[in-house]
Amino acid sequence: MAKQIKPDAELPVIENKNKTFEEWKVKPLYEKQRGDDGKMVNVCTSFEKDAQKPIRVTSITPEKADELNSQSENTLVRLYEI
Repeated sequence: MAKQIKPDAELPVIENKNKTFEEWKVKPLYEKQRGDDGKMVNVCTSFEKDAQKPIRVTSITPEKADELNSQSENTLVRLYEI
C-alpha cells in the first residue's frame, strides 16, 4: 500500500539567495603607489572588460561572487551582476 501525502502538508520553504551574473574576461589596471617601505610598487586598482561579450551567464550567491572576484587578478575573470 502506497503512502499518501496529505494535500495540506506543509513543505519547507527554500529561500533562493542566488543572483544572476555575467562572467567576463578582464584585464587588470595597475597604478604605481608608494609601498610601506617607501619603494614604488604596482597595485591593481580596477579591471577592464577584455572581450566583446561575456563568457557565460551564471546564477550564484553574491557572497560566492565576491569570493571569486577577489581572485580576478590571478584568474583574469570577473563576475558582474545583471
